[in-house]
Amino acid sequence: MVAKGLDFPTVTLAGVVAADTGLHLPDFRAAERSFALIAQVCGRSGRASAGEAIVQTYSPEHPAIERSAHHDYAGFARRELQERREANYPPYVRLVYLGVFGRSRARAWEAARAYAALLDPLPFVEVLGPARFRSRR
Repeated sequence: MVAKGLDFPTVTLAGVVAADTGLHLPDFRAAERSFALIAQVCGRSGRASAGEAIVQTYSPEHPAIERSAHHDYAGFARRELQERREANYPPYVRLVYLGVFGRSRARAWEAARAYAALLDPLPFVEVLGPARFRSRR
């Protein structure tokens, strides 16, 4: 809660519990978001006087954890950008999610396949899918 822009000058200790929880989300930005949150929390302590931060994690060797604890934005960004370039992720490519919803699952599936067939021949497009969405109902 203290991480989101609040300024308490007398805070000398900040803590992050389960700092690696966000690292395991199925999103290519997970490490970036975790890095930002941890660095932000760690930066909240010690504004007026010396401070420290405690980061609890099951993945202390993960670059997002290590680099954020040391406020090493440049090192994190360099590594993250290299990984994204190798994996063909933004900012080196653009991603588009096209969701098809409908009352009939079969008709929605056929529409998704038709969109994929239209896009697939384009030389600047790589189509991944369609993939079925599984609701929890």
